Amino acid sequence: MINRFTNFGISLLSALTFLMAAGFANAAVYNVGPGQDHEDLNSVPWRSLTAGDEVVIQWRSEPYRSKIGLRGQGTASQPIVIRGVSGPGGAKPEITGDNAQTPSDLVGFFNTRWDELLGTIIIKRASSDPWGYKPKHITFENLRITGGHPDYQYRSQDGSTQNYGRGAAGLWAILVENLIVKDCEFVDNANGLFVLSKNNDEADTSRNILVQSNLFRENGISGSYLEHNLYLQVAGVTYEHNRIERLRNGALGASLKDRSSGAVVRYNWIEASTRALDLVGPEDSYEILMNESDYEDAYVYGNYFHYDADRVSAENNGIITAHFIHWGGDSGNTARYRMGTLYFFSNTFVVKSMKSTRWHMSIFDLSNSDQSVHIANNIMHLEGDTEFYILRQAGGTA
Repeated sequence: MINRFTNFGISLLSALTFLMAAGFANAAVYNVGPGQDHEDLNSVPWRSLTAGDEVVIQWRSEPYRSKIGLRGQGTASQPIVIRGVSGPGGAKPEITGDNAQTPSDLVGFFNTRWDELLGTIIIKRASSDPWGYKPKHITFENLRITGGHPDYQYRSQDGSTQNYGRGAAGLWAILVENLIVKDCEFVDNANGLFVLSKNNDEADTSRNILVQSNLFRENGISGSYLEHNLYLQVAGVTYEHNRIERLRNGALGASLKDRSSGAVVRYNWIEASTRALDLVGPEDSYEILMNESDYEDAYVYGNYFHYDADRVSAENNGIITAHFIHWGGDSGNTARYRMGTLYFFSNTFVVKSMKSTRWHMSIFDLSNSDQSVHIANNIMHLEGDTEFYILRQAGGTA
């Protein structure tokens, strides 16, 4: 009896091992770069990537000038992975939207009028996908993503040369679930990373985003408040271990702008642009996001914030921030504002400013008196004689 069940267990284990191996065997690895199976990104079958597939991109001295479009569905155990292999000195492979070409595999996937202009890398549901289908379990790792900016042009699927839209991004996700972006660099885009939810429908709501260990700098559009290093409107997001620097000179957006439920900002290095953090209510999908159990509150902890007002003033034509962290809403529709508590603890805040540059500054800007900030165990240090406040206008603190 014992031997029979032992043999059965061994047979079952062998069968499971075979099935698992067969599942992984179906996954493909697309090696891209000099001397690889794919010399360039244009020959990768982007539309057909599925669970377990990997695109491994080797560093080369010349950027890859190819637009990328993704619609695939990975799984938690077998995500779709787009991964770079570093070159000399740790340089990451660069994918740029500047003079990028839409690959033949993506002809018909993009809409020439509505979404091909959105950026270098775009994630969305294809027009042939059923309603409710969502791209999911996608990971980007160890890449430098640039050129999603209206100053640059791309070669469209119809053969014409077009400029990117003002709201373009290095990575623009129209719809995605379980997206991980880690150890990447986003430089010289309008928005660095943009993830959207829209239409007050679960089928159009993005969920569960992790932004981890990335570098964001020199994004934005000079003279505009509308573009940011990061701009997300999703159900559930964590920003951790990132270095988030200022936007390009003259750009007036935020270092990080978020309209999500369940926002956690932790262990980041953040240099303030017009704002360091802009944590406000949703413009789209508000009926979905406002009904999430974690919508009302947000958590900001373990971060290092830095701002040199005199240097920023010199580089930004005298435009500098008065309030570093905005909490609540900005649409004017107060019914959609986050009315809960911003939990702000174990952060370090260093500001350099003289009254000749800015007479007074405050860390927090709350949208109305129904909101509050819970502050604990922070270090707040001012170098200079500018009058410095924790909170100067609406709201309350604990």
